[in-house]
Amino acid sequence: MPVSETLIIAILFFVGAALYAAVGHGGASSYLAVMGLFSFSPAVMKPTALALNILVAAVATIKFYRAGLFRWELFWPFAVASIPAAFVGGATRLPSRWYKVLVGVVLLYAAIWMFRSSLKPVTREPKQPPPWAAILSGLVIGFLSGLTGVGGGIFLSPLLLYMGWSETRATSAVAAPFILVNSISGLLGHLSSVSQLPANIRGVARQLWQQESADAGIAATAFSGADCSWCEARPWLLRYSMSFDEKLAGRIRTHLGKKKGIVEKKMFGGIAFLLNGNMSCGVHGSEMIVRLAPQETDTALAERHTRVFDLSGGRPMKGWILVEPGGLKNDKDLSRWVETGVKYAASLPPK
Repeated sequence: MPVSETLIIAILFFVGAALYAAVGHGGASSYLAVMGLFSFSPAVMKPTALALNILVAAVATIKFYRAGLFRWELFWPFAVASIPAAFVGGATRLPSRWYKVLVGVVLLYAAIWMFRSSLKPVTREPKQPPPWAAILSGLVIGFLSGLTGVGGGIFLSPLLLYMGWSETRATSAVAAPFILVNSISGLLGHLSSVSQLPANIRGVARQLWQQESADAGIAATAFSGADCSWCEARPWLLRYSMSFDEKLAGRIRTHLGKKKGIVEKKMFGGIAFLLNGNMSCGVHGSEMIVRLAPQETDTALAERHTRVFDLSGGRPMKGWILVEPGGLKNDKDLSRWVETGVKYAASLPPK
């Protein structure tokens, strides 16, 4: 990603965080909107939004607590159910298309709710919400928070104001810690469901270390056969990314047999099978990487249990896909994907 683009994203994140923190929110809806605008993949969007939420909401929580505005009796009925629900939502992984549609619907719905609540006359004496209503609301909000990465403030705040359960300042003071605990729970749930960090998150770390940018073509070239000593030299940075499905790798080896020109190489926390120096297929966590002709990408992604393998810092490339475990249950399907990768690698000039 070009440095200029990274700078623009950073500025937009900062502005969003400043504006949302002022009203007790973490700013996840603005982060998600920015990342969607710059075509970040869902694998990056959700954990990034949750992590930024934690930082911003923590500051807001401290600010409102010191001002004496936090109300425990209003906070706990919503949080007691939302925290475990956020963990479950964070651990739930949706296909890329579904995730982006859901985020769009959630943000639109939240905007409508906030608009409606702003039109309702202010209640002079807020009433305590019924425990059952608070717990049920927290359950739903928590799950959506973890599932989408929004934190939950954009749902809780308009609900409290519209139902007359809180006044404006107390709403902000409760929303901040609510977002904080949900974001922590949602991020933990997400980390429990993935075997390694997305390649583009690690790519950003690599760019920061080297203090230079790399375009998508360089990223793809690096994965398809370049040296990966950077990854091996910094295990402390990639400690979450060093595991992959050894059993799946063994099945791929069996299908490749003793094909000439095949070389195995560990890359980006997984393993790749190179044919004459060109990437053909590999294993990334519990999924299979398949490299194919760019013009065949859309057709492959139309099949069940497939998704884009994003190597480019948020901008998916043609010709790289991941096949989920559900699409590799029988040897016939596995063999078909292996042959797809080998066929394309064989069409490329040897390295």
